Amino acid sequence: MALSRGPNIVTDGLVLCLDAADEKSYSGSGTTWNDRSGNGYNGTLSGGVGFDSSCGGVLDFDGVDDKVAIPNSTNLQEHLMVDQTVCILMKLDPTYTSGRRNIINKEYGGEISVTVEDAAAASYYWAGQQNNENGGGGDDEGGGYCNSSTWMATGWFEKGNDIWVAYTVVRDIGNADILAYINGILREEEAACSPNTQSKVTSSELQIGTGYAGWWFGQIASVRIYNRVLSASEVLQNFNAHKSRFGL
Repeated sequence: MALSRGPNIVTDGLVLCLDAADEKSYSGSGTTWNDRSGNGYNGTLSGGVGFDSSCGGVLDFDGVDDKVAIPNSTNLQEHLMVDQTVCILMKLDPTYTSGRRNIINKEYGGEISVTVEDAAAASYYWAGQQNNENGGGGDDEGGGYCNSSTWMATGWFEKGNDIWVAYTVVRDIGNADILAYINGILREEEAACSPNTQSKVTSSELQIGTGYAGWWFGQIASVRIYNRVLSASEVLQNFNAHKSRFGL
């Protein structure tokens, strides 16, 4: 597997690795954000996504029409339907005043969606597929899909904040558990509806910077997704590998 900049990051189970500070991931110009996991999930920039060389390199999203799109594929679906850990280094624009904003989204009620809410919290949405059956819908509905919406990391996305946040959310399907970490520390843990065998599988593209709720307004430095549950020590390892870059 090719390694992203930052040799101390966890690589076991890494299925998507985008880092704007890694010249092999993003050169500083152009419309391709290369996946360094080795899976080829390269993203296409559109809408005028900008590049800022601060903090080693980050991408700027204007909150209007900027996004990164990764095409759907069978391999991507398989990687996103199981246990999951999502690690995002991001910062809201200090002039942000209101509105829900998607950081990453494949489909609401699907494999993955992370949204910053007006309440200064980050919410994680997904739908569990129960008993490997299709159909159904709604929370805790047996024999179909079990929709989970989990509001977590409250208070870390206040309007006017000009700070970088290392946000990690862990989805443990077998134990029906969702955990949210901020800057390497577990902040909240909530039960997911159960039982589930996998997430619902959708045909949508994976989007960074937009989704069902709204356009991201701020900066994103890196996005990493694992197809397994990272332990608390592994989450902290990833944070420690990057904290000096962002003054955290």
